[in-house]
Order: sequence, then structure tokens, then C-alpha cells
Amino acid sequence: MTLTIVPDEFTLVLYGADDVRAVFDEVAGLLGLPADVAVSLEVDEELAQPLTGSYVDVRDGVVHLWYSGGNVEDTRRPRHLDPVRARREFAMGILRGLDRRDDAFRDAPADDELTDAQRALWDVAAEGRAERAGIAMRPDRARYVYRLACGFTDEADAAYDRLRGGAPTSWADIAATAARLAPNAPKPRAGRRDDLRRRRGEG
Repeated sequence: MTLTIVPDEFTLVLYGADDVRAVFDEVAGLLGLPADVAVSLEVDEELAQPLTGSYVDVRDGVVHLWYSGGNVEDTRRPRHLDPVRARREFAMGILRGLDRRDDAFRDAPADDELTDAQRALWDVAAEGRAERAGIAMRPDRARYVYRLACGFTDEADAAYDRLRGGAPTSWADIAATAARLAPNAPKPRAGRRDDLRRRRGEG
């Protein structure tokens, strides 16, 4: 595995690239990240709590992960890295990045074009895989966030259990399930968590 961390030197927070790399390497080992995968991991240290956002992309075979600093920051110790939170975030990013490298997800839109229901379903599938790999997740919070996007119904709960339980999935499956559960879901709205990255790039 080749990992590039951006920035290579942090100046606004009380952790460094080596601390980020140590957490990422641990997660990559637990997930069995293939040795031939190249990853670029960017943490925007200027975006602290309560600003949180994440974005996953694959370009020329490289998995690009972007996080606001708030995603990996200790909520009780500003500017400090929270390894537990960072492990969760990096696991989700790695797994969705591997999905994007897979032919089954070739037609998946960019993160900032996903509806909330599509993103929630994909996150659920990734969280389940991370949990089975031994990474501590937050299933109660995940279910609540999922229900906000996909509905408080028996059908939505069944889809949640299926995806989190490890059922094989694809972009076609996620898109069809999202359309069934949230047929009137709007396209991404300004202020959604992955919208932070785009707005930072425009600033």
C-alpha cells in the first residue's frame, strides 16, 4: 500500500502526519487493504469541530479520501486527534474507496451527487464490513442517521439489516433500494457534509 498524507506537515492542530499514518496503517491492516492500492488521505485542519465532512473518490486507480479536521478531532480536547473516531472514519473511507474501484460500483455518482438515502445505504454496508473486521463502530447512531434518510419503516429496517449484515451489494442495488425507500429524495443540498469539500475548493 502506498499512502500519501496531505498536508505532510500540520500547523494548526496538535497532531501530525505520523499520528494520522499510524491510525490509518492499523485500519488498513484490519481491513486487509491490498498492497497494490494507492491512497491519498487529506485532512483539512482548518475545518474543526463542529464542521464535519468526508468525501471519497477514485482517480486513475488512486483512492482519494478527504476529511474535515472535525471528523478526526477529539470532541473534548480541541485540536487533538481522536484515534477511535479516526479509525471509524478511515475504515468507512477505505471500504467505499475499494467499492469505487470495483466494476459493481462503476456507475456510482460522485459523493456530492448522491442523495442522502443513497449515501446512507452505502455507509451502512461499509459500517457493517468495518465492524466485522474488528473496528468499533456506533450502530445505534448509524441506524438513527440512516432512518432520517430512508424512513422509520419496517421495509427500511429490513434493508438496513440486510446491508449491515453483509449481503452482497452493488451500486445498482443501492440505487434501487434508495429509490424504493425514498422516492422523493432531493438531490444533494447545500451544507451536506460532503459539500464542505466542494465549497472549500471554490473558496
